[in-house]
Formats: sequence, C-alpha cells, structure tokens
Amino acid sequence: MSKPYEIERVGDVEVRITRGADKPLMLLTRMASGGMGIWDAVWGDLARHYTVANFDLVGAAGLGEDMPARDRFLALADISADMAARLGFERFHVFGWYGGCHVALACLARYAARLDSCLLLDPFFELPDKRKIEKAIEFKRALFEHPDRELYSYYWVMAGFSPEFLENNFDTVERLAKARIAADRFVALDTARWMRWVRALRTNWLTDDDFAGMTAPTLILATALDSWHAGPTVGMASALQRRLAAAELKVVDGLGTFFFTEAPERFRELATPFLERRAGRR
Repeated sequence: MSKPYEIERVGDVEVRITRGADKPLMLLTRMASGGMGIWDAVWGDLARHYTVANFDLVGAAGLGEDMPARDRFLALADISADMAARLGFERFHVFGWYGGCHVALACLARYAARLDSCLLLDPFFELPDKRKIEKAIEFKRALFEHPDRELYSYYWVMAGFSPEFLENNFDTVERLAKARIAADRFVALDTARWMRWVRALRTNWLTDDDFAGMTAPTLILATALDSWHAGPTVGMASALQRRLAAAELKVVDGLGTFFFTEAPERFRELATPFLERRAGRR
C-alpha cells in the first residue's frame, strides 16, 4: 500500500513529510517510534491544510539516559522546534497523540512565540485520586513482565479500539502490534525504567508560570473508552483543559485512543473546523 508521504533526510534523521505550497507546518508527535503507521488514516486530511511531518522523535533526540520527566519533555520540545526550523519553518503547529501530548505541551510552554496552534488527542494528566490508575498500572506491569513482550504490545493496541472493531478488523491490530514490537523503543526498556515513564506520563510536571504562558489555540480530543483503566481519560483531558486558557475540549464517546484509525470520518467531523481556522492564521 502506498504511503501518504515522502522521505526527506535532515542530517541523520529520516523525516516522513508531505509538503504543500504555502502550507504551514504541522509536526506530529508521539513519545515512541515514528514508523508504526499511526497517523496514516488522517495524514491526507491534515495535508489538505498543512505541510505534515513526523519523525522518530526519541531516536533523533539520542536521549539514552534516564532523566526527570520535565527535562525529557522539554528536551523533546527542543528537538521538535529545531526540526521545524531545519525543515524551513520558523513557526509551526503541533499535533500530539497519547504520550506525545506531553511533548506538544512542552512545545506550548517552551516555544509559545513560534507555535501557532496545538491539537491534543488523548492527553495524560495528573488526577487527584490515583487509586484506579495505580491498580491499572500494576496490571500493565504484569503484562510487561511476561517473558514475551508481544502480549503487552497486543493488549496495548487492542485497548485503543472498540469491541466491534476488534471483532471485525483484527488484521489492523496485528499490523500495529507487530510494528510496535519492531520499532518502539519503550517496549525494549527494562521494567523499572519503563514503570517510571508510565507513571511520569500520568503526572503534571508543568508549573503555574508554564500554564500562564501557554496561549496558542488548542483543541483537545478525549476518547471515552478506557480499556486499560490507566488512561488517558476524559477526566484527565478535562483537568488539563481547565489549566489551558485557550483550549477547547471535545469528547469522543464509544471509541478509544485509536479512534482516528477506526473512525477517521469522526476525526474529520471534530477536528476539521479547528484545522481549517488555524491553518489560515499565519
């Protein structure tokens, strides 16, 4: 199947990109690998309005050592902003998914003067009552400690789809699970370090001053189906939206975090007005 993008090399980094004449740049960010095909179902929709680019963010950053969550996310924001400039764009937009929402938030905090808009799909955030999250994280640990990490990878993908989709489209699950096993650096971590990042994603590492400066228009899409019970949840998205003065929240009922793969038409319905407005504001 043909890909919706071309490959450009920026130094040692392979960038998947669709350039459009006079179209602003949108960077697609996630914490793990860039090559799973996560974005393919909506890439063409985004490319109608933007030059769209994605790359292996963690690999490009070369951050092999462990580090505090704030330092890691801000370092990844630095890499993102630098890549935007090297692709020829002083200003840019960012679309964060899952753990990549933290990178997008770091861009909001660090590069407010260069960021024109932010789209967040299923952000994690800290909740006051962590009991449900902690039990779910321990369940994730049990799967991760299984001798075959394939079990964890399959469940991670399955948790992002509705039961109806899983019954009728398991080829998609197999493709994504195998791609994650092959390319996702987090699947290969030792359990202790992996657990630190699982918990870090579910914290608020931003300061009040950070939030005060995060003024770029932001759309948060939150899916209501949380099969992991560990988030991301609508409650997390709501808690984050209350801290962002320029953010609006839309809830996607009946679908999980892979909803833009399962129901791209629903993504278009919810996101297109925002994308069109922001692409027109240079």
